[in-house]
Amino acid sequence: MSLPLHCTPCRVTVDGIRYQVSKDGTVRETWTDGAERFFGPAIEADRAKVIRHDASRQRRNRNRRERDEAMRSVGMVKTPYGWE
Repeated sequence: MSLPLHCTPCRVTVDGIRYQVSKDGTVRETWTDGAERFFGPAIEADRAKVIRHDASRQRRNRNRRERDEAMRSVGMVKTPYGWE
């Protein structure tokens, strides 16, 4: 069992398939039929681990982009030693 996520459930696309990662770490395939969203059965452990890792990577990258944009908006400049 993996550690639970500390965020709201997120959706991630891996290999062209859309998944939802819940707070408790379960991973389900999602697909839509019009306005309705359907969730498939829980994904097997090995595949779920890859999907959770990719969701984590995407979340870190998004947070980094937002943080960098905020730092630049207040006039700071990124240097090899950090923000100045």
